[in-house]
Amino acid sequence: GMFTLPGVPAGRYILTLPLPSGWYVKSATGRGQDLVELPFQLSDDITDVVVTISDRGAGVSGTVRDRDSKPDPAAGVMVFPVDNRQWVDFSAYPRRIRETRTGRDGTFALSDFPAGDYYIAAVPQASMNWSVPGLLDRLSKVATRISLAEGDRKTVDLRTAQVPVK
Repeated sequence: GMFTLPGVPAGRYILTLPLPSGWYVKSATGRGQDLVELPFQLSDDITDVVVTISDRGAGVSGTVRDRDSKPDPAAGVMVFPVDNRQWVDFSAYPRRIRETRTGRDGTFALSDFPAGDYYIAAVPQASMNWSVPGLLDRLSKVATRISLAEGDRKTVDLRTAQVPVK
């Protein structure tokens, strides 16, 4: 298929494509540069954009436990890229930053990730605002590092970390 986005002014952009659950943007290139990982500068038309979507996204699931080793239904889980350049300038649909709340039994599941290296951390739900400046940096210090390949399904059990919001 073909697409056109007329009237886009010059500026910094990340190509964002909202997709239904079960699909993710595997890659998008134009002019030989990546258009979905980091912001690019648009100054004139890009006519050679190639977008690849896939239904083989990686997923991670597990159980969050509190200090007493009991399932923590009040926790949230955040997954974000190891590459801190991707912690800023992301779109409304960040490809590599996700969060979810645990179920009543402390379990969680997240899916549709591109392959790559990630941090995963469990925090109290009140601390899950990843737009707070510096939060991802603080979380990276207590997070578990995981590598996900295309189509991977990993299980990671976590303990709720207490991370200052400010």
